[in-house]
This record gives sequence, C-alpha cells and structure tokens, in this order.
Amino acid sequence: MSYKKLRPAQVRVMGRIYKILFVGDCTIEHENLGQCDHKKLTIAIQDHQAPVEEADTLVHEILHAIWHQMSINCGPLDEEPIVRRMTSGFMQVFLDNPELLKYLSSIKNKE
Repeated sequence: MSYKKLRPAQVRVMGRIYKILFVGDCTIEHENLGQCDHKKLTIAIQDHQAPVEEADTLVHEILHAIWHQMSINCGPLDEEPIVRRMTSGFMQVFLDNPELLKYLSSIKNKE
C-alpha cells in the first residue's frame, strides 16, 4: 500500500488533536518543510518531499507539539529531563495514534 494512502489526517498530542495538512510550498513560512501551529492545532507538511523526508518532517513537527504541550521550555534545560519528557510524550503519541506507526513503517528509504 502506498505511504500516501496511510498519511494520518490528525494526531493526538497530550490530549489535543492536531490536524495534519499536506500543503504546497507557499503556505509554509520561510523555507521550512513543516510548521506546527499551537494556536490552531495544525501541523502543515510540505507536499512533494521524498517519503523518508516527509516522515522525518512530520516527526519533527510532532516533537514541536510535544515540546509546547508539555511546557518543556519552562524549566531546567538539562539534557536528561528533556529527553525523559520527550520520550514520555512520544510514547503517548504512539499509543494514542496507532495509524501513525503504520504510516511511518510504510516508508522505505530507497537507496
């Protein structure tokens, strides 16, 4: 099955539903490949990336959502507590969004 058919339409992050949009170049600020909007609860991913890059961008933007929802920047910035919180946040995302894992496992890094 094509990875595009498995693209998630939304992802639950710490009890909030972020809508995932696959968009053209002009809708994302700067030269970013993705953007997470915490006010609108949206994650925009630039369309027409290589599959592995698209998946990488989506994971990156989900990490921004976890960072924001867990207020990680509101405390000490020591590596171990940050990694622990990000791990807990990502485990929650994976457990609440099994379709995300199906999408990620469908991506093949073709050499």
